[in-house]
Amino acid sequence: MAVTVKISIGANADRAIQMMRARSFLTKEFSGIRFTKMVTMPAYDKPDDKLYYSNMLATFSTELDEQSLIMLLKNAEMELDDTPELRKRGIVMMDLDLLQYGEEKHHTDDWQRTYVKQLMEELG
Repeated sequence: MAVTVKISIGANADRAIQMMRARSFLTKEFSGIRFTKMVTMPAYDKPDDKLYYSNMLATFSTELDEQSLIMLLKNAEMELDDTPELRKRGIVMMDLDLLQYGEEKHHTDDWQRTYVKQLMEELG
């Protein structure tokens, strides 16, 4: 049975290109996916940092179980050039996080972030 999910999408390097690549990848994987607008702002935990993040949210239905979906998202991060080595240097080429799977919320701290609240309203 299909379940509705919400994910967050973010990058702080080659932002515009990476966000387009993520949209393309996810659109091929999940028919009927809907994306919010993209917002760009300083890192949530480092507002004085010069490294800005672009973020958007997406929602779609999937037959995948929760763990398979998480694995797909982590594999997609790698396909979109994200690596642990870059992350250690503060460079995030792609971050795909499962925010909600059915009724179950994940990354509960992220739900308090202004951009998540704003973009959740856009998803409806």
